[in-house]
Amino acid sequence: PLQFLAAGVADCVVVCSASGASVIGVASGMLRDSVSIPIGPTLLVLLLGMGAFLSIGFIVAGFSKTQEATVPIINLISFPMMFLSGVFFPVSSLPKVLAHIVQYFPLTYMADALRGLMSSQLSLGSAALRTDLLGLLAWLVGTALIASRVWRWE
Repeated sequence: PLQFLAAGVADCVVVCSASGASVIGVASGMLRDSVSIPIGPTLLVLLLGMGAFLSIGFIVAGFSKTQEATVPIINLISFPMMFLSGVFFPVSSLPKVLAHIVQYFPLTYMADALRGLMSSQLSLGSAALRTDLLGLLAWLVGTALIASRVWRWE
């Protein structure tokens, strides 16, 4: 089971990395000189984010009774997160209470970090990027610990 799990994680990392590189490559080609993407910090953000979201998936899979039940549960988590985390709309446009809550979502950390890196507003030494990286790392460690307790091979 551990080898199968590791292979699944490795597969996801490879596919997601290729997908991310494709998107970044196309964006860089289209925008030419108007954007310079720091590869190292961007990859770090993507890897931490992938790990956190994979762990969330393993938690949901661990609690789901059937494979068919997993997808709707993941959708209940991911769609609100996508719309509230500043991916499509700025978090500042949300009510203050909600904005305070969503600032701790893993996708908020990831979106803020990637947006800042790609717009050259953040660098590896900036406090805001460190905050985003630490937030993603906390989500990764926390969700990985929970996933290791609830995920089971069946």
